[in-house]
Amino acid sequence: MTHYNHIGSKILVVDDDATNLKYLLIRLTQAGFEISQASSGNEALELLNNYMPDLILLDIKMPGLDGFEVCRIVKQMEQTEDIPIIFLTALTDTVDKVKGFDAGGVDYVTKPINFDELNARIIAHLTLVKQHRELKASEAKFQMLADFSYDFEYWLTTKNTFNYVSPSAKRITGYDAADFENDPSLLRRIIHPEDRDKIWGDLESGLQSKDPLVRVFRIVTKNGEIRWIAHKSLAIID
Repeated sequence: MTHYNHIGSKILVVDDDATNLKYLLIRLTQAGFEISQASSGNEALELLNNYMPDLILLDIKMPGLDGFEVCRIVKQMEQTEDIPIIFLTALTDTVDKVKGFDAGGVDYVTKPINFDELNARIIAHLTLVKQHRELKASEAKFQMLADFSYDFEYWLTTKNTFNYVSPSAKRITGYDAADFENDPSLLRRIIHPEDRDKIWGDLESGLQSKDPLVRVFRIVTKNGEIRWIAHKSLAIID
């Protein structure tokens, strides 16, 4: 398991109670976080125009915009939609918690705050954010390589829809990447009729294995040419 260093991670604390703000400022700073504060929903939204925290701690019961409204606005803005929001609340009603999750919150911490619990939840969600960013960076790097690859690369989901088809699809099959994305069954149909059932069955069985599956078979290109290809597939479990 990868262990992440969260020292210096930026947290925005939003609470209209000055005592709570002071307590969280002291404890979170001691834990190594960089803290910014807002005493109202409007002040928090104004801060977010020029400040990008890694996580937001958001009180629910505030005058003016309440926490639910602030959360919905944050999640509607492209530059802030991925920031995890943990609600701070004295509310224990399940309906209120569901309302918070519907607004886009990722977690709740009940007042009076147990700091050890809060700290554990903060670290858990910061870890998820970093893992998500690493995954997106890895996917972007792989896609860039695939875009310039001479080979026909594709990513097929378990629902037989494409997440990605490389531009080389046209060179190999005569079909554009968009043809496969718009009609996922095309991948099966281009396999030569004499090979189709056997090869497609092998490919589906390969989804249950952690080992790469290599098959050599014929396809029929868009212009009717019969072409031999070597196909290598690997199941990736998220």
